[in-house]
Amino acid sequence: MNLNEAKQLLKRNGYLLEFRDASQDLNDDPYDDSEAWNNCNPTYQDSEGVEDRKEKQMVSRKMDELIKKIDEVCNRFDDYDYFVKRYAYDNIQIRTTDNGKTGGPFIQIECWLSSKSKKFVYNTTLARVPDKISNKYMFGAYGEDVTSEEDLLQWISKILGHGVINSEY
Repeated sequence: MNLNEAKQLLKRNGYLLEFRDASQDLNDDPYDDSEAWNNCNPTYQDSEGVEDRKEKQMVSRKMDELIKKIDEVCNRFDDYDYFVKRYAYDNIQIRTTDNGKTGGPFIQIECWLSSKSKKFVYNTTLARVPDKISNKYMFGAYGEDVTSEEDLLQWISKILGHGVINSEY
C-alpha cells in the first residue's frame, strides 16, 4: 500500500492526518505557540487581542473545526494530493506534494478572535506565487475583516479548482 492509499483509508475512517517529525517532542501544551506542532518552527507572533489563554483555546478549537472542513474540501479534488498542516494554534497551511517542488506555492490561513465584534477573523495568503496571480485570487479586501467561514471554504475550493498551488512559477 502506498502513502496516498494509506492516507485515504485513514481519512475514510475519520482520522485527521497531521504530519510530524518523529524526532520532535510533542508539545505538552497545545495552545502554546512557542513550539511547532509539526516539523517547522512557527513564525507567527501573537495578534493584538489574543493575549488571553481562553481566547487562544477558542481560536485553537475553531482551527480544529476548520481543519476538518478544509480537509473535506481538499478530498473533493482527487487529481492532486492536498494536505493541511498546522504550524501553531492559529496558523495552518494547505499544500500539495504534486507540484514536484518541496518549497512550492501554498495557502496560509491565520485566525484570531476580534476584540470588537467577538467573531473569528480569517487572514489568507497565497504564498510563493507571483503578485499578479496572488492579486487575482485575493480573499477579501485589504483592511477588511473576513468573518464568513463559508466564504473562506468557497475561496479555498476556487484556488484548488484552478490549480493555483499546483503550478510551478
